[in-house]
Amino acid sequence: MAAATGPLEELCEEASCSVCLDFFRDPVTIAGCGHTFCRACLTHSWGALEGAEASCPLCRGPAQEGTLRPNHQLANFVELIQKLRPSEGSSKKRKRGVCDLHQEPLRFFCQEDEAPVCLVCRISKEHKDHEVIPLEEAFQENRATGAGRKERFCQKHQEPLKLFCKDDEALICVVCDRSKEHRDHETLPLDETSQEYKDRFCDCLEKLKEEREKILASKAEVEKESQDLLKQTTKQKQEMVTKFRELHTFLEEQEKLLLAQMEEVEKEVAKNRD
Repeated sequence: MAAATGPLEELCEEASCSVCLDFFRDPVTIAGCGHTFCRACLTHSWGALEGAEASCPLCRGPAQEGTLRPNHQLANFVELIQKLRPSEGSSKKRKRGVCDLHQEPLRFFCQEDEAPVCLVCRISKEHKDHEVIPLEEAFQENRATGAGRKERFCQKHQEPLKLFCKDDEALICVVCDRSKEHRDHETLPLDETSQEYKDRFCDCLEKLKEEREKILASKAEVEKESQDLLKQTTKQKQEMVTKFRELHTFLEEQEKLLLAQMEEVEKEVAKNRD
């Protein structure tokens, strides 16, 4: 009996929704990616998006409520699992989404303790100063982070994207490579393509560095020429000011000399008149 606990527990895990962490209730499958959730979980998840485009909570792929397919086989499978564990299984099923301490639904996630908590735990002294977020939000963040690390799959054939089509510049799977669409295209393994584009990127980066150095050198040269012209203009201005001052001084002296001569002439004319 103990030996059967492990496989039976694994079956319970497979019969559980990844959003509510409980046994599937009215399971539906997203047509695009094939992932299955409770209908209520998906409806609640999409209702919290506030106008954003609906997507799969697991792989973030596009999804529409009208394309959901009921998964009757999975629903029957869940019923069989529940019959296999009518007493202990039911209590474990309830505990999966219920706080063991307060018997309240686990609707929040404590980021300090990295554990789901209920509403009573959230306002308790233990978690009062902790950062607590809705469990669904924590689940989506965790899935988004994990999706970035997992291998990406072709949405059309559900195969790993291990090839790169150089003609279309897009990731493709082995089925796409054999299809009529990419049959005559040049394709490479993803790791070789990554290295090739990495080398191209390094070459472009080196060229950009060289161009940057040339631009900086040209900028320094232009700034030097500008400073030289400014100094030359300032020097010429000072020389012109000095020359004009000298010219003003000379004209003032000539004015005084001519006035003195005119006075002498006036005196001589007056003397001759007398």
